[in-house]
Amino acid sequence: MNDRNDRAASRVFAAIARLTGGAHARFDVSAPASLLELLRGAAGGREAMPRLAGVSHAVKGVIAAMGGER
Repeated sequence: MNDRNDRAASRVFAAIARLTGGAHARFDVSAPASLLELLRGAAGGREAMPRLAGVSHAVKGVIAAMGGER
């Protein structure tokens, strides 16, 4: 099943992210590059995420989805 356009699946993933303190994002054709940026941010720890948000749309989106910096 492809959940890319499945609204029910998207709501479930968003709820899981909210309950676990994570983030939910949709991936498209740029997913491999976005995932690489997110992994670079995660590898750098909390300090790296805000720095990378200035140059990475994917990282900026995850920070916003998580409610900003904590």
